[in-house]
Amino acid sequence: MTPFLLFLCSLGLLAGSTVKGVVGIGMPLVAVPILTMLVNLKTAVTLTTVPVAAANLVQSFQGGLFFPMLRRFCSCPCWSPSCFRCGFWWCCRSGCSI
Repeated sequence: MTPFLLFLCSLGLLAGSTVKGVVGIGMPLVAVPILTMLVNLKTAVTLTTVPVAAANLVQSFQGGLFFPMLRRFCSCPCWSPSCFRCGFWWCCRSGCSI
C-alpha cells in the first residue's frame, strides 16, 4: 500500500468518523463504500474494524452507564454462539447461499 493510498484511506475513515460523530451512527455505511473505491472489499472491511470498535468502546463509557449495561448484556457472549449455530444450520438446511 503506497503512502498516497494510505492517506486516501485515512480520508475515507475520517469522513465516516465525522458522520458517526455528528449523527451517532453510520461510520461503516460511509467509510466502506469510500474505501472500496480504493481497495478491495475485504481490505475495506478490515480497515474499518478497529476504528468502529474503538469508537463503540469510547461511546460505551460516555454517560456513566457502562457497568449497568455490562451487567444487562453479560449473557450475550453465552447465547450468541448457539444462535449462530442455529442460523448456520437453518441456512444450510434451506439451501440458501450467502
